[in-house]
Amino acid sequence: METFLELIREISKGIVREIAAHVFRKNVLDNKKTTQRVLHPKN
Repeated sequence: METFLELIREISKGIVREIAAHVFRKNVLDNKKTTQRVLHPKN
């Protein structure tokens, strides 16, 4: 039972880490896009 709980804990840690990385990456890319648009207008 203890090993099963450990396994569940590790899986959930991995999922949370992946979600956090995805959100972080998305936010960083969005920020870069907006700053590039502001700094370099295409007009």
